[in-house]
Amino acid sequence: MATLPFPIASTQTDAKSPIDAQLMDAIRLNQEYLCTQVGGASGGGIINFKVNGYLTRIKALLEQGAGKYLDGGPISAAVTFAAAKLYLEKAGDSGTLEVDVLRHLELQHSISDIAAQYSGNTQSIGRLGSPLNTQSISLATPSINTLQIDRAKATLDVETISNLGNDLFLYVFDGTTLLDTDYAIGDSITFSGCTNAGNDGTYIISSVNYDGLPSVVVTNASGVQEIASPGTGNLDLFSFTFAASVNAEFSAGEKANLTGHTDGVNNGSFDIFKINQGGNNIWFKIAGGQTQGGAAGSVQCNRFLYSYGAAIDATQYIVGEKAEFSGHTSAVNDGQFNITAVVGSSITVYNDDLDGTTQGGAAGTSNTLRWLYAMNVDPTTDSNVQVGDGVTMSGHSSAVNDGIFTVTFVNRFAVNNIEVYNPAGIVQGGVAGLTLSNKRLVKFKEDFSASYLAGTSKVALEGIANLTDTDGREYDVIEINRGGFSNFNVVIDSASGVGVQTFSQGRVAREVRTIFIDRPKIEVEASASKRFLQKTTTATFAAGGVPADSILTMDILQVPEGLPSTMTLSLS
Repeated sequence: MATLPFPIASTQTDAKSPIDAQLMDAIRLNQEYLCTQVGGASGGGIINFKVNGYLTRIKALLEQGAGKYLDGGPISAAVTFAAAKLYLEKAGDSGTLEVDVLRHLELQHSISDIAAQYSGNTQSIGRLGSPLNTQSISLATPSINTLQIDRAKATLDVETISNLGNDLFLYVFDGTTLLDTDYAIGDSITFSGCTNAGNDGTYIISSVNYDGLPSVVVTNASGVQEIASPGTGNLDLFSFTFAASVNAEFSAGEKANLTGHTDGVNNGSFDIFKINQGGNNIWFKIAGGQTQGGAAGSVQCNRFLYSYGAAIDATQYIVGEKAEFSGHTSAVNDGQFNITAVVGSSITVYNDDLDGTTQGGAAGTSNTLRWLYAMNVDPTTDSNVQVGDGVTMSGHSSAVNDGIFTVTFVNRFAVNNIEVYNPAGIVQGGVAGLTLSNKRLVKFKEDFSASYLAGTSKVALEGIANLTDTDGREYDVIEINRGGFSNFNVVIDSASGVGVQTFSQGRVAREVRTIFIDRPKIEVEASASKRFLQKTTTATFAAGGVPADSILTMDILQVPEGLPSTMTLSLS
């Protein structure tokens, strides 16, 4: 057993001895010593970060900062950690628990002023490109005729039905093979042939592979426990079979229109789950759906091909963005739709209004939803603004042109303009509005560059004039001493949260960085085969260790689905 540097004699702690200043000093000094005995570099001690209770509240408010600074404490002596162990008492249903530990060093560097890396006055706003005249509209791929409809998954034999309380019933199936990922929370499943009729019916799945068993949990107010059940279960996932391989224009996650099938429950608009699974088919999840033995009905995708008289500029119409369509023969073809392809003289879009139609002749136009803000100052000077940067627009004639946008192009066609994608934008003919880069130069009167590392450091600001960002308390350092010579600064990406100020006020209170290269995380299996006492040791540490007189804090970055509870992170 290690000897404490300030020994306490047994005569100081017996029942008759008074509690005197000498005893209290020894306790205090020994405690301060023990606080330094952590980490692999100083004797193999352990630091624990812990959050007790359910993590659901944290998950619901992660974007509002609920995962920040959940536990922490000071480090007196320099530490180099060798191991990180993350433990989760109850795992939840699926997803990831990911945590980070931040090292804080107090700096208190006084700020002389804060400037936007770019500032310019808007001279006008125009839409990118000229309108395109639509020549015709056709389906991206023809409708396909259904030959038959089968259940996509094999029938499952029910083994037992257990009452979990609160109208939750656990249906366990024969065998040991867990249900695959086609079974998901929120899907519907249909049971039949159970001993008690109250266990039959179609229900919504609330858990899959509960406690590592091939099973589902459903809410069933009429359920009855069955020790041995003769019933069967069928996932309401249906395979619609066709004569030929299904075209990729039928895309998983998009909706398709189903019409003319024998049973009306199979008609309507449904999400495509998968295509061409071991045959010419599309899989749909249809609650209460029915099989169909013969040919009847058809399936139509909701992608439409708009054709034009000349080649489309694919740098203006971008796959993944929306374009705006107007003036067509049928109003159902007008609106803002997602672009899925730009090929030659045509644009393919997904009409998520689900009611598009074909058009045989010329009528209507399409426009981009990108906008050119003409500026009074060249945004390319000293690379002040680059594609991918965030900019904040304010004070324009219409508020729809204000907001935080991502730069998509700089100086297109001419000089002094910034291009952004804005589905709500409109034309502005005159001078009005201000554009500021979200990159801020936090300036100092002396050189503090040795305290920061670009791309790694974060800074915590205190006492500045215009701190409005509520999304987090630290800002990434992306450049140091921009401009060289006697320009002493750190450049941060503020997402508009840090205003500009032309006077000395506030300070960089702390320099912050993660202690990890790969952060600790637990991947909760969708099967939940291990619902309790999960752990991982896969994290790796950043070089350099933790310097003396630091503060360590733990953040939760991701929380699993379900009801995960009580986590501990141990560093040693």
